Amino acid sequence: MRRPVYLLVASAFASTCALLGSPPAWATASSAGPGVTALKQSALRYARVTLSGGFTELEATLSHECHSTDHVTPQNLPLARALWERQIGVSFAMIRITGVGVRDVTKRSAQAEVHYNTPKAGNDNWVTFVVNSGHWKVGGQCATPIGNSEHSGP
Repeated sequence: MRRPVYLLVASAFASTCALLGSPPAWATASSAGPGVTALKQSALRYARVTLSGGFTELEATLSHECHSTDHVTPQNLPLARALWERQIGVSFAMIRITGVGVRDVTKRSAQAEVHYNTPKAGNDNWVTFVVNSGHWKVGGQCATPIGNSEHSGP
């Protein structure tokens, strides 16, 4: 009895992955959209630019829907950072990123939480990400990636 071609291909793919140690990037992000690694990178980038990046960098991390609810402008970004620092009680210059977690990952959306070196900085702040033009971007209400549940938005 002949095995269907797709089973042969799947078997060959599994054997190749076993030899290489992991599937190639094109296999993990194909029809499922961007993968978890890309989501984590996007969450880390959003956290870094929120802490110390420029306005253009910050805007590049936001989805189309987030742009309509975001109230940060090039003129008020320094003031917004000062407000966020006051809310969390820690200078952004003192904060170090220590990791990132993800949950509820689907083909089109997910949540990510960046972890910091201080509990007061809010290691309980999940941010919604959506796939925009093939990339993970901050979606929904544009929650800041740092703070706590009480101070999650700008």
